[in-house]
Amino acid sequence: MSHSTITHINWVPTVASIEAEFDRYAPVAPAAYNTLKGIDFAKLPLIFKSSSNRAWKDAVLRELINASVHQHDAFADVTILKLMLPKAVKMSHSCRSMRFESHTDAIQTAIVAMWEATHTRSYENVNNVQGSLALNALHLVSYNDFSRKRSGTHDDQSIPTDDYGLLESAMNAQHCFELQESQDPLDELAEVLSWALHTNVLTEDEVTLLARYSLAEDEQASRKTLEDELGINRQALSRRVSRIRLRLTQAIKDEIKANGWG
Repeated sequence: MSHSTITHINWVPTVASIEAEFDRYAPVAPAAYNTLKGIDFAKLPLIFKSSSNRAWKDAVLRELINASVHQHDAFADVTILKLMLPKAVKMSHSCRSMRFESHTDAIQTAIVAMWEATHTRSYENVNNVQGSLALNALHLVSYNDFSRKRSGTHDDQSIPTDDYGLLESAMNAQHCFELQESQDPLDELAEVLSWALHTNVLTEDEVTLLARYSLAEDEQASRKTLEDELGINRQALSRRVSRIRLRLTQAIKDEIKANGWG
């Protein structure tokens, strides 16, 4: 049985309870969120899921996280969980670290991991908040699984918070394979890199290179730093990245042909 809990929430975190709490709060939620002005709160999950405006989605999550962490805003609490629920459910089905848990316990563990990832560090400087949250949750689930086996305890584990947090979370959560459905290219790339590392398609150095080349908020500055670190010019860096991408693309094609994808 899962022993996961969520601080300052007095109900058990399940799919049903999150949906019930959100439905209860949505009609009476205060219109105090700058990013949600003019939006029907009851329709927010559908609007959020279908939106391709990543900057807006990042802003929504940041505002809700700030309200939850600093004000213990009940609507923000449940709305964060509601918006991240599809990823939590997907994680509970595909994460190897939870393969021996019951269906109910796995979902609860995944939800709590999302919550802990949300409340452990600031996401103010993170590019792609939703993707970073999901991979940080994977990191927590994977780490906690190993720590239970080693010591039977749940020690705190630092979570990366900058743009490279997506990479670090993928590297630390490689025993917890997940491919999520997403329309966001950054989300998809981060998850593909996690898969590539987990399946040994790419080395850690190659994943690091691709992540720093493609996921940095300031791509030009990041690429110039890479050139300096590697002692190569822009053309040589581009060729190296292209070779890695070609190998990754072929591996994905082979995976789809053999097993399907996602």
